[in-house]
Amino acid sequence: MELIVVNIWSDVDFDKTANRVDKLLKYKLPRLARRCGRSLTDLSSPQLSSASSHSNRTDGQERMMVNSFSIEKVVDAICQTIINCSDNSKLILIGNYAWC
Repeated sequence: MELIVVNIWSDVDFDKTANRVDKLLKYKLPRLARRCGRSLTDLSSPQLSSASSHSNRTDGQERMMVNSFSIEKVVDAICQTIINCSDNSKLILIGNYAWC
């Protein structure tokens, strides 16, 4: 039986990947965090608005909350990934992204 070695990294464009991650961390992640009412510096619990709502807008507000919870899962997953990075990677992230 012959052993076949496959290099899964041969097709990865590292520069393009780095640029996409940079855009995600600089622009998209802060925007997503704001959309779900979260602060990237304090991820302990979601912030819910205490503003009153009109009864005829209940469905719209329901959709906004469901969307907010979905976005919150994305933000949590990204932040958990950063938390699980090596110490050197965390230092790089903190040096490049002020919200880390």
